[in-house]
Amino acid sequence: REAYNFTLQQMYKIEEKLVEYITKYSTGIWANNTEALDLVDNFDLYLGDVREEIREMEDDPPPTAAPNANYTRELVEWYNSKGKGNRYSKGTVQNMGIWDLIKHFYDDH
Repeated sequence: REAYNFTLQQMYKIEEKLVEYITKYSTGIWANNTEALDLVDNFDLYLGDVREEIREMEDDPPPTAAPNANYTRELVEWYNSKGKGNRYSKGTVQNMGIWDLIKHFYDDH
């Protein structure tokens, strides 16, 4: 958990994929394949670790981060620094017919 900082949702997804792979490689054409059985053994071990980590995360969830008052400004600055710059300036977007859907992303100034 500390090494990769996975979120709880990401851990659930990892668990889901491991169960999927265990099912896939332990049935059908893979049932008697030694390499597939080795994979299943390793997936089972890892699944146990993942489930233990999930239990720990559920028992002691990380604190909710405080809101960042500068988030919107930083997001606009980042966006303007990419690619073609600010091709979605307030004036441009107001004339696109979608203003009511996205005006909350723009400052009132």
